[in-house]
Order: sequence, then C-alpha cells, then structure tokens
Amino acid sequence: FLLPMENSRAFEMAPAFKVATMPRWTSNGRHLLFKSDHAGTWDVLAQGVENGRTIGEPARVKPEIGKHTQLARILDDGRLIYQTWSPGMSAYRVGVDTETGRLQGAPTRVIEGRYGLFSPDEKRLIYSSFEWGTGSESAFGLRLRSLDGEEERWIPTTLLNPMPSRWFPDGKSIMVHGWEGSWTNRSIFRLDVVSGKSEKLLADYKGVRGVALSPDGRRIAVSSK
Repeated sequence: FLLPMENSRAFEMAPAFKVATMPRWTSNGRHLLFKSDHAGTWDVLAQGVENGRTIGEPARVKPEIGKHTQLARILDDGRLIYQTWSPGMSAYRVGVDTETGRLQGAPTRVIEGRYGLFSPDEKRLIYSSFEWGTGSESAFGLRLRSLDGEEERWIPTTLLNPMPSRWFPDGKSIMVHGWEGSWTNRSIFRLDVVSGKSEKLLADYKGVRGVALSPDGRRIAVSSK
C-alpha cells in the first residue's frame, strides 16, 4: 500500500500480487522495488509512482533472486544492496536506473561470509570469519566491512566461532554467541568492535531458544525450554 502522510487513505500498490514484500524506494522516489513470487519464482519488481499513485504495472527487474534474499537498502548513491543466504551469506551491490527502476550492470559481491549483521545505520556489515594459518596461527574472529568499500577490518577475539546477533545502540559493540576456551558451553557476550574485547552477559547458553536486546541496550530477554 501507498499511504500519504497528509491523509489516511491508502492506495493498494499491487492488488493482483498475493505476496509483495520488502519495499524499497529508489533514491529519487519515483519507483518502489519489492520482492514477489507472483510469477512462480521470487523476483525483484519495480513499481512506478507519481504524486502518490502507482503508474502502470510492476516490471520484473531481477528474476529469480531467491526466496531468502533480503533487499537490504538503497544507498545514498542510488545503488541497491541485497543479501543472500544460500549457499552461505553474501551481500551484493548493483546499480539502479532511477528513471525506470531497472537494475543496471552485473551485481558486485561486496561481502562474503556468514552470520552477517548490518550496523544500525546500515552502512557496515560485520560477520563471523576464520583466518586459516598453520597450526595455532589459525583463528576465529570477526570481519567488519563498510558497504562503500572504504573500511575493512579484521577483529581478533579469544572467542571460538563468534556469531553476531545484535548491535548495541552505541554502534561500537555487538552481542555475540560463542564459546570461551572450549566447546563445552556456549555463552552470550558483548564484544567491542574496535578492541575485540568481550564481556560475558549470559553463561551456559544450553537450553536457550531466543535472545532479544532491548532498544536502549540495557536489558536482554531470554526464552528457554
């Protein structure tokens, strides 16, 4: 639906589509990109918009992008970032023609890893990584990369297989799940993305089914068996 801020009347955008999800405005506001399986495969479509009303029918601009692919955001320069989950986790950047809503050129993979987590401003991605070496030189850690390609850092940590879960509101630390010292008990930690130092928040993760961080970052809610 399109809902003008000055009144409460909503306009249905794609009435023939049973599923239309992840709407993202192009940088000039003339098109909405969204995902749908209307054609039998999960595609990205572009719907023209003018004066708060749709123009014509949605056009398929990226066929078969995948059921589990997320349209992350439109960058300030107009390019689209989307994230795939199978096989593995990768994020791609592709140009968007703001006049037509169509994608331009071949997508460029900007992130490859697993357990990726976008920062609160959606300009950086942090993900679990493993640096191969010889013997004890191999190490688990985290990799932080900006989507504009200007920043990339390896964050060493003493945790085993740290998996990012949530960013804290300060944008300087994250909540991670991981093991400390051995593979016996998994715990939850707060990890500083600059120093890699971690503070244990919850010991022995066994039996925990879900964890949520409060918006102010001062509390965690835990569900367990």
